[in-house]
Amino acid sequence: MIRVLLLAVSLVAMASCDWAARGSSLRVPFDAHLRLPKMNIFDQSKIEAKRSEAVREEERDEVLWTSECSPRVAGVRRGQDARLQCEVVAPTGSVLTWYKDGVSLNREGAQVEVGSTPQELLEEATNMLGLEEELSSTASTSDSVLQISSVVYLDCVSDQHQATYKLEVRAPRSQKSYSRLFTVVIVGDESETLEEGPTCRLGGLVNALPRIYQHSPAAMGHVGDSVMLPCRSQGHNVTREWFLNDERISGDASYQISGTGDLIVRRLSAQGRTRYTCRVASTRFSALSDTVLTEMVTM
Repeated sequence: MIRVLLLAVSLVAMASCDWAARGSSLRVPFDAHLRLPKMNIFDQSKIEAKRSEAVREEERDEVLWTSECSPRVAGVRRGQDARLQCEVVAPTGSVLTWYKDGVSLNREGAQVEVGSTPQELLEEATNMLGLEEELSSTASTSDSVLQISSVVYLDCVSDQHQATYKLEVRAPRSQKSYSRLFTVVIVGDESETLEEGPTCRLGGLVNALPRIYQHSPAAMGHVGDSVMLPCRSQGHNVTREWFLNDERISGDASYQISGTGDLIVRRLSAQGRTRYTCRVASTRFSALSDTVLTEMVTM
């Protein structure tokens, strides 16, 4: 637990979380005779070693929420532009999924990986290293930790946006699910005249906007780890490019850019601190683009 918290604090200030656990009790009658197998010290040491390893695995698989999350109940005004946003600190291989009233969100123009999972469930998957057997086995032993920011854009707010949204994070090893709910309600007088948000004037063209909705502002990993840095975007007719310290990255033995735009960094080298940039640009409107930075720290 200490190591995970140290990694998390190095990335971002954490929000406090209250957890409750249910206990159970077992009553044994006084007249019961329990025969326990004999156990020598070597057997005991093996059990303790297994327990310690299980604890370490659980710590490596923990997901922590940061303070950078939208309010649990968010009031928005009709015709305005808004967004839901939340950040987590999670291990490489975690999968993030947004739901609206229990249905997974559909991102206009989002790219998905081809696989056996239904497409609608893959639209929000991020830094999943299970696309290839090689990367899947690498991810299972990686100690890298990511700060992940995920956004839902609420364009030209109307009644259809009033709903309960859920961000679910699934840990890669234990498959534990962590979730947080957000309720969006429209506030203000309907007769009140306010200037409309920019997306109201765009109409259907809003789906052409290149916007990154999921990325990692910061990442931390050990030398030799493989990491997938998410860069999930929405918008039709867009291109995705990655840069390392302002130099464009092309696929080679050290890097691979997935079909969804994520950057796979194979076997981190001892470079200390590096800066990765993901840029998404429209192929139809040259002035439209979106850019995010990822600070990578190698230990």
